[in-house]
Order: sequence, then structure tokens, then C-alpha cells
Amino acid sequence: MRPITPDDPEYPRHLLERPNPPSVLWVDGGPLRSSANVRAVAIVGPREPSTLALDFTASLAERIARRQTIVVSGGAYGIDSAAHRGACRAGTTWVVLPCGLDVESV
Repeated sequence: MRPITPDDPEYPRHLLERPNPPSVLWVDGGPLRSSANVRAVAIVGPREPSTLALDFTASLAERIARRQTIVVSGGAYGIDSAAHRGACRAGTTWVVLPCGLDVESV
């Protein structure tokens, strides 16, 4: 994990246009792409979906990732995890954590 702050060239510029942008983004993996050239789709859903919904989500995320689009989701069980699994088969996925790294799971 490495921190990215607003003065870092990798920091997504569009976040600076928001009220109270994050002062630090913690990133693991390769460099962030320029936010001006990034296409992204967020996929979120319930933690206890049907098997059909899980399969559909993974397939959809894989098709989206194959089109050079980043799949963004939370880190929860269920639909969020299925989205990451599908995207990992074909491209890039970003997880957005709702808390800091020092918080234990509940």
C-alpha cells in the first residue's frame, strides 16, 4: 500500500472538485491512470444475492473489463465480490473501502 495525496500527479483531479476531497488515498497495485482518460463503472449490490445474480454480475463485470473499463465496487461479500472476480478475469478492478486500513472487520 502506498499513499497518494492531492499534490501527487496520480491523485484523481476530479476528486479535488468535490467538497472535502480525501486527504489521502491508499493504493495497492500499479499506477492510477489519468482520471481524464479513465472509463469506470460501479457495481454494487446485496451481500446475500441469488446464485443467478452472482453469476450474472461476474459475467457482466468481465465483459465490462474486456472493454478497457475499470470495474469499481466495495469490498463486501456478495455482488461486490462477484464484480471483482469477474473483472479480474479480464481487466482492472478497484475496490473502494468505506473505512481506513486500521479498522477491524465487524
